[in-house]
This record gives sequence, structure tokens and C-alpha cells, in this order.
Amino acid sequence: MSPASSKLEQLVHITPIGYEIDRVVTPFHELKAHRVYLISMDDLSNYDKPAEHKLTSRQHEYDQRNCELLEAKGIDVILFRIDMFDIIKVMETVSMIIVKEKKAGNRIYVNIQ
Repeated sequence: MSPASSKLEQLVHITPIGYEIDRVVTPFHELKAHRVYLISMDDLSNYDKPAEHKLTSRQHEYDQRNCELLEAKGIDVILFRIDMFDIIKVMETVSMIIVKEKKAGNRIYVNIQ
């Protein structure tokens, strides 16, 4: 048996997030995950108003807290910060992650609520 065929399937979750913690962390009280990809808003020049920077800064505080809580459960967390208002960029990012993880033989869940 080759090393690739003897590798155990990992459980991977993809979760686009906003200003929330419960929706991100609560599922993992019952579900198993080896890795969680969080997709969040980046601080971008095309949203260059002070109020928008304040919202993005607030978002990053939620990102940090979610990462800490998931990592405390022993889950690897990978954070992507992109333009969440660009649906094409969101879909490209989710698609890229799915293709990568499927090639590795993993099971993927996309948590969009």
C-alpha cells in the first residue's frame, strides 16, 4: 500500500465569518474537525473611509477570538482575509480550498448560514 493510500481522511470545514463567535465555534462542541478555514474581511484601500476601517478592525478582533477558541479545541485554523463584498473572490477562495483539500483526500464541509 502506498503512503498516499494509507493516509486517513481529515475533516475540513470552511466558514466565511462576520461579527460572530457562536456560529463559528458552537458546531465544534459536537463535530470533529482537523482543520478550519475561516474567511474574513480584509482591510482594503477601496473601503478607505474611517468608519469602514473601524468595522474591519472590529472584524479582526472576532477573527482572533475565533482562532483562539478553535485552536484551544485542538483544531488547526487557517485564516483568509479577502474582500467579502466581492462574491467572485469569495467563490474563488472557497473553490481553491475545496480543490486543495479534495486532492489531499479529505472530507470538506462548507458552513454558510
